Amino acid sequence: MPANEETLDQLYQPPPPNDPGILHRYRFAPDPAVYGPGQYPTVLMLPPDVFTVEYGDHGNMSERWATKDLQDAGYLVFQVDHRLAPPNTLPGQATDGRAPFQTDDLKRHILGALADHQCNGSIYLVGGSAGGTLVLWCALDPAPGNVPQWDEPARAHIKAVVSLSGPTNFCDWNNPGNIPSDALAKFENALDNYVGLPDQTKCDDDPTGKLNHASPAWLVTNGATSSPPPM
Repeated sequence: MPANEETLDQLYQPPPPNDPGILHRYRFAPDPAVYGPGQYPTVLMLPPDVFTVEYGDHGNMSERWATKDLQDAGYLVFQVDHRLAPPNTLPGQATDGRAPFQTDDLKRHILGALADHQCNGSIYLVGGSAGGTLVLWCALDPAPGNVPQWDEPARAHIKAVVSLSGPTNFCDWNNPGNIPSDALAKFENALDNYVGLPDQTKCDDDPTGKLNHASPAWLVTNGATSSPPPM
């Protein structure tokens, strides 16, 4: 499944001084001999990346297989990146990459896909773990926030979302699966880091509401009319 890295069009990049030109994607188009040279339903693929990891050229193994299956089924697939939360960064990244930068970046990728000559206007989002959170957020949030081109008509192009173990409520720490305490603490720290809080911060100890407001569940309970989560 060969593909070349593409730089997202400047129209959809973060504006100066916030990391202009930093977003990239990989294109995987269906075989035109099978599906014709026209336009295709389009999937944006995000790997499980704990908000801090960028994988190699073709993603991690599960992302590669899912992309190949979708490509073979007639979908145009974009494997997309987003700015990373500490301790990692994309090359040239100056901002901290925490919420809402990551969901803003996915909104920009969606707008870029809609403008692409091979996209037929139907958008599908697939994400695992942290990526599952980001795809749910964009499917639920019509507010432009820091992405002026984003609005309800743009969001309405999203036809379906697959969120594989994407955290939905950063304040709900029920543990019906009996996850070991050390693994649960590591996961909690990843969410705290994503919103810029110290490790092991609970929602009751978060007067700014960052954990709550960065949860996709918050958009459901608040009518999906939010401004960006607090910085």
